Amino acid sequence: MSSRSSRIRIEFIWIFVLSICAVLLGFASVRRYRHAAVLVLHLDQLEQKALNLVSDTDQWMHNTDHSVSPNAKVEDLATRSRTQFAAFLGLGNLSGPIIELESEKWKPLILRHCTEDMPPYYAPCLTKFIPNLEYGEELVYPDFEAALPGFFNLQDAQTWLQTNYGPDTQGQTSSNKRVIVDQRQGRLVFTGVRGQNLAFRNVRFSEDSLAHSWVPDSSHCLGHMTSTAMFHLQQQQPGEKEGGKEEGKKNGKEGEMEQWAGEPSPQEEEDLELVEEAAVYVTPDSERYQHWLDHTTKPLMQSAHLISGRTRILPGSTLGSKQPIVRTMWDWLPHINKSQLTGSDNNLHVRRLLVSCRVPYVHPYLFFRLQEMVLGAEAPRVPLSQRKVVIWYSRSAHDTSRQNHGREILNEAEVLTAIRHLLQERGLGERLEVHPPAETVTDQLDYIKYLNRNVAALLGPHGGGLCNFKWLATNTLVLELMPRSWISTPLYEDAIGHGLNYWVDLLDSQTVQHNMMANVSNIIAMLKAELGKKPVRGPIIRYRYDWPAALEDSIRRDKSRSAYFSSLNGKCCNNAPGDLGAEGLYVLGNPR
Repeated sequence: MSSRSSRIRIEFIWIFVLSICAVLLGFASVRRYRHAAVLVLHLDQLEQKALNLVSDTDQWMHNTDHSVSPNAKVEDLATRSRTQFAAFLGLGNLSGPIIELESEKWKPLILRHCTEDMPPYYAPCLTKFIPNLEYGEELVYPDFEAALPGFFNLQDAQTWLQTNYGPDTQGQTSSNKRVIVDQRQGRLVFTGVRGQNLAFRNVRFSEDSLAHSWVPDSSHCLGHMTSTAMFHLQQQQPGEKEGGKEEGKKNGKEGEMEQWAGEPSPQEEEDLELVEEAAVYVTPDSERYQHWLDHTTKPLMQSAHLISGRTRILPGSTLGSKQPIVRTMWDWLPHINKSQLTGSDNNLHVRRLLVSCRVPYVHPYLFFRLQEMVLGAEAPRVPLSQRKVVIWYSRSAHDTSRQNHGREILNEAEVLTAIRHLLQERGLGERLEVHPPAETVTDQLDYIKYLNRNVAALLGPHGGGLCNFKWLATNTLVLELMPRSWISTPLYEDAIGHGLNYWVDLLDSQTVQHNMMANVSNIIAMLKAELGKKPVRGPIIRYRYDWPAALEDSIRRDKSRSAYFSSLNGKCCNNAPGDLGAEGLYVLGNPR
């Protein structure tokens, strides 16, 4: 009887799954902005409903114990990771991906099981040292090179490089800039880029478990010293009352007794809300649009393949943001339902907590995944020839929507007049728009779709408005007007991660609020040289490998990836400046 009912259950599940697959294959032929590959993710939710239905029926009929061993739980997450990651990227199909995705070209290698030849600090092996770590996966991202900015004079180029990537910023006790400055080629090399997704058992979680702002020791989420120690204290399972707190002790390093949380007091147990599975996304200053984009989205993208329809999402304080768009953006993510998105006013007892704070700040995979999820598969590669809008992001004092002031361009009217004259002179149907729009944007998703499909260039002073370039297609021209006393890299690094043609002009501050006078001739010269064209500096991002001949053997022959490849044949070991392979910094007007 038991064997027969098991076969019936299995057949029921497969019929259900195959029916859904048939529907999804119909969607696969429609290349719309919510592409079919993403819809596959919902299969997990539907399949789980079927499994739950069968499980509930089985319990009713047999009243058996359905608890699983710890090893089975680990395999459950590993299987979910593997199948949903493939679904995200349209992998595993005999005929190839359903729709070509830019993120698939930059996907990380995911290590899900600890092996004897793996370093002990890789995520899968951390389960040996942290008793309540149920599962860990190490993400090994492909190394890449990115073009240094376009500059307007050599002195500013050297100042920018020294300030941002000089010896004083390197190393884990400084700013932890983990890049190689390849000035001969005018490139930054991002190498050894790693991430970790971790799942902890029986965690007592509260809103203040993770820092909501940057902290000096860089232990916040995404900080290079980020720690998970706050999740190591193991909440005792309800009903496990024997042994008391002594049962919660484990042998720590050097044989000393390490205290793990034991049985809570009756009052504490009443205060804890029980949650079966949750994922936490508490990042610094995430209530603001700019920092939700440049911080929160990164762990969201890295861990998306681990999220199921039953995972509760813990977003920190973002749901209470004063900026409506921050609350709205959660609805744009197709792998999260609104019902999963809840705050945690009470302390929680989470049976399984997913944590993805160890995630790189800069990598094309993370940036392309965001665009594909929100805007669709084609978003990163809208052709330049179809985009005719030049946007000037103003920080004028007349804009009342901004929360901070300063960094205004004092000669903004002159700049705008010169740009309009140039676009009219070019006669290519291009037009200038000043943003933020004068009228309130009623549909933010429509707004960013407009940016993605129409914008060829985005210009403006350093500030949150420029972070809208995260929605722009590859090779869009970006100019940041930066106060010389406020030199920084976050906007540059985000821009190159998207494959954008980033330029920077360092300007002297005219006031204590860093208001500036733009160099109009620089702006017009840059637009003449770069607007509507592929960057002169070659591919903005390209693959990097220690053995370039291996790239020749593979990437050069792969048409889908060749846009991210430049051959080094004949360019190596030429020592004189100007030789092949020594393109150097790119300064406007200087021949390469």
